[in-house]
Amino acid sequence: TAIFIFMFSVARGREHLQQLFFTYGAVPTHLTAQTVVTHMFLHAHAGHLVGNMVWLAFFGMNVERRLGPVVYLVLYILSGLTSIGLFLLFMPNGNAPLVGASGAISGVVGMYVVLFGRRIAEVSWIFGTVRTPAYLFTLFWIGTELLMAILFSRHVQVAHWAHVGGFFGGAIAMFVLARAGFRQHSDEKPPEPKNLAESFTELRYIPAAQGRLDETYALFFRRFDAPPA
Repeated sequence: TAIFIFMFSVARGREHLQQLFFTYGAVPTHLTAQTVVTHMFLHAHAGHLVGNMVWLAFFGMNVERRLGPVVYLVLYILSGLTSIGLFLLFMPNGNAPLVGASGAISGVVGMYVVLFGRRIAEVSWIFGTVRTPAYLFTLFWIGTELLMAILFSRHVQVAHWAHVGGFFGGAIAMFVLARAGFRQHSDEKPPEPKNLAESFTELRYIPAAQGRLDETYALFFRRFDAPPA
């Protein structure tokens, strides 16, 4: 949905895109129940959209497969709400529209940490490749986001507080759900697809943990391939 909206808006021109942001983006001083939800489906530019979709696919496939699509969607929206909630707490007088799925996707990362945090990741960065438990990478990332939010939130166009709010919203919700005895789905892969239609459905069961997304997501990880310690 986010990709379709972005492509349609770009095709209509920059002025239409700006109008769309102020109509359906979450402007703190003019917030409505509608924009609290719609802002999650808008993106400022192609890089913003692609980056979010990469993180959503990488972390989201495993989380959705474990939770099932309904529970996953509910927690995704909940993360988006906690995201904008914390953002409004620290930036209540902002007059620029908040757009993007980053907050909700940060919640998916939080869910991933609770479910799969002990899996080993190979993280590619400027000094080479480091093998580390997934929770260390994600905690380093959210710690950086928190630091950026405290120091620079009023001077940059990135909603760091929204990322922090979404992450902790998703992580806490997942922790509470797990403690409440939620019956998670099996990690076993479903039967092989019998036709082309089933092949597309099968895509959502491809686990990043088996290293099949190396080329696509090499910017962040090379693979998650080790079982929980």
